[in-house]
Amino acid sequence: MNFKSVRFFFFLLLTGALVYYLNINIGGIPAVGKLLNPFSGFWQNGEVQDINIPEEVRSAYLQDEATVLFDELSIPHIYASNEHDIYFLQGYITAANRLFQIDFSARATAGTLSATLGGRTLENDRLQRRKGLMFAAERLLEETKKDPRAYQMLEAYSEGINAYIEQASYKDYGVEYKLLNTTPEKWTPLKSCLMLKSMANMLSRREVDMESTNFLSLYGKEAFDQLFPEFPEGIDPIIPVGTPFDFTPVKTAEELELVRDTSYVSALVNKTIPKPNPFNGSNNVVVGPSMTKNSDVILSNEPDLGLSLPSIWYLAHLSGAGVNSMGSTIPGIPGIVIGFNDQIAWGNTNAPRDLVDWYAITYKNDGRNEYLYDDKWLKTDKRVEVIKVKGTDDFIDTVIYTHYGPVTYDKTFAGNGKEDFAMRWQAHDPSQEYKALYLANRAKNYDDFVTAFSYFTGPPQNYCYGDIEGNIALWIHGKFPIKWNGQGKFVLDGSNSKHEWQGFIPHEQNLHVKNPERGFVSSANQHWADASYPYYSYNEGLEYYRGRRINERLREMENVTVRDIQKLQNDNFNYIASENLGLMLDMLDSTSVTGSYLNYYNTLRSWDFFNDPDLVEPTVFELMQDRVRYLIWDEIRDQELALNTPSLFRTFDLMRRVDSSQFYDIKETSKKETLQDLVQQSFTYAVDSVLSWENINGSSAKWYLFKDSNVRHLLGIPQFSTNQVRIGGNHNIVNAAGGNHGPSYRMVVSLGDGGVNAWVNYPGSQTGNVGNPRYGHMIDDWANGKYTKVVFTGKDDFPQELLLHTTQFKPKK
Repeated sequence: MNFKSVRFFFFLLLTGALVYYLNINIGGIPAVGKLLNPFSGFWQNGEVQDINIPEEVRSAYLQDEATVLFDELSIPHIYASNEHDIYFLQGYITAANRLFQIDFSARATAGTLSATLGGRTLENDRLQRRKGLMFAAERLLEETKKDPRAYQMLEAYSEGINAYIEQASYKDYGVEYKLLNTTPEKWTPLKSCLMLKSMANMLSRREVDMESTNFLSLYGKEAFDQLFPEFPEGIDPIIPVGTPFDFTPVKTAEELELVRDTSYVSALVNKTIPKPNPFNGSNNVVVGPSMTKNSDVILSNEPDLGLSLPSIWYLAHLSGAGVNSMGSTIPGIPGIVIGFNDQIAWGNTNAPRDLVDWYAITYKNDGRNEYLYDDKWLKTDKRVEVIKVKGTDDFIDTVIYTHYGPVTYDKTFAGNGKEDFAMRWQAHDPSQEYKALYLANRAKNYDDFVTAFSYFTGPPQNYCYGDIEGNIALWIHGKFPIKWNGQGKFVLDGSNSKHEWQGFIPHEQNLHVKNPERGFVSSANQHWADASYPYYSYNEGLEYYRGRRINERLREMENVTVRDIQKLQNDNFNYIASENLGLMLDMLDSTSVTGSYLNYYNTLRSWDFFNDPDLVEPTVFELMQDRVRYLIWDEIRDQELALNTPSLFRTFDLMRRVDSSQFYDIKETSKKETLQDLVQQSFTYAVDSVLSWENINGSSAKWYLFKDSNVRHLLGIPQFSTNQVRIGGNHNIVNAAGGNHGPSYRMVVSLGDGGVNAWVNYPGSQTGNVGNPRYGHMIDDWANGKYTKVVFTGKDDFPQELLLHTTQFKPKK
């Protein structure tokens, strides 16, 4: 497409976006004069070049000359002679491509969006502050300052972002700024700390303590234990079953009977604060030399997160002054988060644990100045939050802090009003994640890797490892509380010291495995180990299917190649269907299945269980599966209380084992339904839904069309988004591409005699400017499972045929 065409389509999209923007009235009408100004308004966002950075940039912040080479994917390769300039340039280049993204992500996390967007984001801003995200970021920053190298990394990165902001003019700002009639805010190390806490908020805050407490009160502990077992049969944990734990665990108190008596909770909760997406997770695999065709180590990683434009990730190569690392970065965070250097590679998946507990607080009086703890009254701290709201007066919110953490729920907050609950969250504790990233980028061997990530306390991750010497490993890195059995499943008593966490698991006793006999390591957010692990751990949101599929495939593989692992990352096999479709179809009354229903019945019977994009079978099955779960747990869902329903895995497990249950009867009908009735209704519902969808849309309900995998612009503007991406898979499938969620980045790295080689794809582009010719250009390759081998070489050896652009950076004299 030539530049005139690019400009035409950009302005066409911009016009549509402007109409959309004005219609939904986000934050009020923009300054139209500024927006339409041909010299500085949105006209200037239609870029001529793929890389919109001059060939020479001078800055007073630079200590020495440096070079940035951009390859065919627009990945910057930063070559500098000192650490300051490496991170300065990372900040500068990231801002040049993703300024709006990092700026508004920080504002959203800090709870300051209302200053720009008005009252519609006030409740979000209040919630962010009540969760204590700024409090957590401040503690991270103070701890980071104790390591000069890590703190200087933050400072240099901030200088780079600000240098770009200072040199840019209004015409250079993204079109989003012009639509919202605002300008970028100065970046600080504290904002980088906020970005890390944003990841913790996304990955380590999920819990159902209040929902479980409500369930316990309604149905009793026997029903709770039946529907929410900790270790159901059939799991395939991250650490192989039978792995010995040759250490003496720290002793904990015995399970307290108080866990069965939650009378200290004076009222059941009807609404809880929003939870992170339950499908946030990832897959990673490392295959050792004994399994691979050329005796290399092959490491792969795939974070499954929200899909957005710009992408969550930004790729970069940092080279010089003792570091030579490449991979994915998170805009706003310095260093490589998932990647490799010339000796090792690493990746991570989320390690779901219950790291948030809620404590019922008893105040001495309505002044909320003191709260009960055993037989004494402790002082509270009050944090006055001043929230600026565009177009109206500031909103003042006072958040009470106890030694547990912030009292997120109280009588002044719209989420509850019946109870005072304090949040004890591991992410609030002082930590040194930036020291971990600094060291990891420079790690040369297994011991370096373990030492580096020993400083990474959250959000806890399953870090996989491979090196050029043939070693493979996996460590579950994080700061995990020691709990008595059952502690944290239900709301705890804030006035009872026996309900405090018992301490933290020593790092060396965190779960890990090195060079296992089976020849591979993997993780997919499933159980961390079997019940023999001597520390109590719990999480209600574990994954039961992706990990089993990955491990089964790996056990079958021989002479593994990079392409084999790429295919595994894109595997569409529906494990849920393979285990449960036959169960449901066998329950149907086949004599009543006629016409269109019979056609779909026969189609499902012959389906091979792959959620490939052009098939209709996945559409019918997913509808049927979701409907039967909905009908079984209607009693729980229809309560006017916050309640959690059993997992899909447990639902099907019960369907196989239990013929009759109080939950099979639909309470809204006079008939007493059986399980077979619910399955019959679900099949009919699924087929009717497909026929209705096809009638409305005028096309076959192919899986990719029906689920509508999409990559949305950060502001949700349709004209800047990509919809109905032709990709298969779904949640609980290795290729976990759902609607607006899925594989946000794929990386495969080989390490061996041929050096270090890597292949990548992700659903987006390096640029965040909607007027750039390359905006979103990698989405099709991502959907088709096509990878690009990245350039990983020194400056002087850079292949010229893959060189897209060069910028020389020089100190300003």
